[in-house]
This record gives sequence, C-alpha cells and structure tokens, in this order.
Amino acid sequence: ALNLVNTTVSGNQALAGGGINNHKELTATNSTIFDNSAAKTCSGSQQCGGTEVFACGSQDNSGNGCATGITDASGKIIIHTNFVNTIVGNSTTSDNCNGDTADLIVSNGHNIETANTCGFADSGDQTGVSSANLFGANTFKYYGGDLASLLSIAIPSTSPARDAGDNTSCTASDERGF
Repeated sequence: ALNLVNTTVSGNQALAGGGINNHKELTATNSTIFDNSAAKTCSGSQQCGGTEVFACGSQDNSGNGCATGITDASGKIIIHTNFVNTIVGNSTTSDNCNGDTADLIVSNGHNIETANTCGFADSGDQTGVSSANLFGANTFKYYGGDLASLLSIAIPSTSPARDAGDNTSCTASDERGF
C-alpha cells in the first residue's frame, strides 16, 4: 500500500500511468499529479494510456496483463486508487486516467481533474477544469521550504483549487513545511 500526502508527482514518463501506475492499494491526499506522460500506442495485449494514473488490480510479470477484479472472500474489490483533495491532470491531453477507472478509482471528494476520465463525481469534485485556470502562468519552481530542490506549483487567487479542499483531510502543513 502507498499513501501520498502533500505530494507532487510531475515530469514522469511510462507506457501506462506516467505519474502513477497502480497495482496495489493507493491513497493520494492533498496531492498534485500533473504533467506526466504515457505512450498512446500499444501492441498485443499491452494496456497503456493514462498520462497521470493507470489503475489496474494486478499485473503479470511481463507487464502485459491486467486483472482488475481482485476480490476478497466476500467478493469485494480490494485494490483501489483513492483520491481526496487532489489535482489530477495535464496541459496537453485528456487521457488523465486509464485502466479500470470505473471499479478501481475511488473519489473521496474535493478532487480536481483537467478532463473527465478519472470518474470523479463525489462531493466537491470538479472535472473539465483547464490547467490555465488552475495554475495561470505559474510553473513548477522552488517556492520555499525545507528542501531547496523541492519544486511545487502555486495556484493564483482566482484558481478553482483555491479553498476547494475538505479541511478534515488537510494536514497542518503542506509539502514545503508551511
């Protein structure tokens, strides 16, 4: 299991799920998964796409198969990609999420997506938000904090992300320590 809290995932590249290629239980809280890339052309039984997130229950050793219905004894699906207070998207395509998004991606509310491929439909979720509206002209850079190598992206005061999160899921400080 993986828990991402106050985390930025950006600038990564893969065949599937450029930002996150998930085959286990994952929760992203107060995070930004933005401007990653994934190949669009696949061959054979390979599954690809999802520039930001690819959700798959399990994968065979060759990386070609995806069994999405991993269940417990009662039949309940046990592998999910959970989001709360998280931005998912990119500035160039609409293929943010791929894989078994209907069964395996779970919104716990207050997420923002630049397209509408992750299935976000919980309280406070926003889809189809342009990256220009989210970040304005801002880019990833050092905005202060404990690590000089830590890059983040600021949101302008007019951003749909401003004050859009659920405070019960917020930590006392952000990824920069502020």
